[in-house]
Amino acid sequence: MLPTELHGASTHNLKDVSLSLRPGELVVVTGVSGAGKSSLAMDTLYAEGQRRFVESFSPYARQFLERLERPPVRALEPVPAAIAVDRRAPVKSSRSTVATMADLEPYLAALFVREARPVCPEHDEEGVPLDARAAAERVEARLGSGRALVTYPLAVDGPERYLELRDSLSRDGIRRLLVGDAVRDIDSVPPSAALEAGERLRVVLDRVRANDTSRLAQSIESAWARSDGTAVVQGDAGDGTALVLRRGLGCPTCGRALPEPRPGLFSYESPIGACPASPALA
Repeated sequence: MLPTELHGASTHNLKDVSLSLRPGELVVVTGVSGAGKSSLAMDTLYAEGQRRFVESFSPYARQFLERLERPPVRALEPVPAAIAVDRRAPVKSSRSTVATMADLEPYLAALFVREARPVCPEHDEEGVPLDARAAAERVEARLGSGRALVTYPLAVDGPERYLELRDSLSRDGIRRLLVGDAVRDIDSVPPSAALEAGERLRVVLDRVRANDTSRLAQSIESAWARSDGTAVVQGDAGDGTALVLRRGLGCPTCGRALPEPRPGLFSYESPIGACPASPALA
């Protein structure tokens, strides 16, 4: 865009003021009381931008819009459509911002939803979408032709709940649990051992060659379906770090799930967009 060139402004107490404003810059107009700050910003630049914007509408539409007088200037070109928030304008709410008062918030939210790129806060890497096929290829790249254990976490909050889950798994034909680093028959794992294992208690769904990506993808999909969308794959020999695979958008390094961009994330009026560390405004 070309810079906005103002020549010979004499609005109110301005005396033949000329200046050049480059687009994309943050410009501060400062001075003592009566210097003409508002005359320049509001009554000249904003007034002419708003006047020309209104002139672009049909005569019928213009009758419902505020009509501003042409400011006394020798030249002012080019003039983009202008938005102004007057310090004298009443603030309707303690939550009001420039975006809400200018009716820009929904458009900015839509822009951020379209252009946002979620980034892992720990590894500073852009999130990538993960489906079963891509997850299987990631496992193959890690393990080659070795065998892989496809598992998913089993969360238990008490002995009775564990016994219920164990019976349900048995009915589905699942007979193995990974307790710590050991694969054990499901009937040999008492509630005390399951509770002691905590987050290291996982259900073994399959033992498959890592280069059999078709079967591996099916097993990962099954693990996702039976859990909260988390599959954990590791080498059958127990060496190496387990690979955490989470369905959807996630960090390519640690597998951390990242939220998909949606309008509520960019609105303080939505619970998912509100700051968790600050109390709600009255």
